[in-house]
Amino acid sequence: MDQRVELMSIVFRLAGSKEYNTTENVKYVTEIHLHFDKFINHPLILFAKKLVGSNNIGYDAVMSMAVNLNMPPSLEPIAPFSKQIIDSRWSVGDAERFVHLLKQFYKDSSFDIFFRTHAAEYTIAERRFEVLSKKVDLRWYYDFFGENNVNSFQIMIGFGNGRGNYGLHKNCDSKRMDVYAIIGCAFFDHSGRPVYDSSAYLATLLHEFNHSYINDLLIRYKKRFDTAGQILFREQAIKMHQQAYMDEQTMMNEALVRAVVIRYFSSHAATSGEIADNELKLQFANGFVWMDSLVKLLEVYENERSEYPTLESFIPKIAEYYKHLTLKIERSNTDAQ
Repeated sequence: MDQRVELMSIVFRLAGSKEYNTTENVKYVTEIHLHFDKFINHPLILFAKKLVGSNNIGYDAVMSMAVNLNMPPSLEPIAPFSKQIIDSRWSVGDAERFVHLLKQFYKDSSFDIFFRTHAAEYTIAERRFEVLSKKVDLRWYYDFFGENNVNSFQIMIGFGNGRGNYGLHKNCDSKRMDVYAIIGCAFFDHSGRPVYDSSAYLATLLHEFNHSYINDLLIRYKKRFDTAGQILFREQAIKMHQQAYMDEQTMMNEALVRAVVIRYFSSHAATSGEIADNELKLQFANGFVWMDSLVKLLEVYENERSEYPTLESFIPKIAEYYKHLTLKIERSNTDAQ
């Protein structure tokens, strides 16, 4: 559990963000409103509402701010906003003003008291999630991506995040980063305490860790994928919008993230073979209809590591694959006309 994550989720719940206003965690949500509703017109909340409306601040942009601040009560940026880009949706001026108001809200709302009051519930959640987290083969990550640039893997549980899960990273320096998987709470036992079944959460945890590698990688090589991304997004726009993926960059990130999850389970087939098959079927249903061939391409990468020591070195092959895939789609559309 992390005070910054809970603080940010509560702020954007009060600001009206749909994704931070889920109600699965019934008791906790009730207690949030009992404690914080009196601050609905606090300058921070009014400013956050403005950011939601005008800057589209939401989803992972909210959690990006959380992991780039020092722990309360400081809440100072870990690095000056002028020297880091926590998310393109945050301008330097807005980020600085937000943090100034956030510090005041933290004091005015007695957030530390609220957090301490729920310490026992948080501890139960941490202990339950630890059983799941121990099943993750982190060595596989280092081997698969071929990069030795991770300072730490960190898991945070977001009590106020509902079904929302986010994969983020924070740069420690030019070569190393801290990788975060922020996992929401969506399932509960008869007593209202969260449960983390492997069948529901293991793939999610892997998925969010993948984002820290893949998002930046595909942004660096964005031009290689722009045309293919536009064509595929046009073909699957309805299903992508249903998942709150509003542009081709997000879709392309998600496709590779999900393909790597499937490769993880395939590589651990003794215990996860059936999960790999189920994940593949799920991604077809989610609109990633090219997932099977993308997964097979990554298997080629895994089998030819002497030629491709890192996933980044394999990017030209992935770009070439997408070029051929979208040429087939365009030819098929032309023939259909």
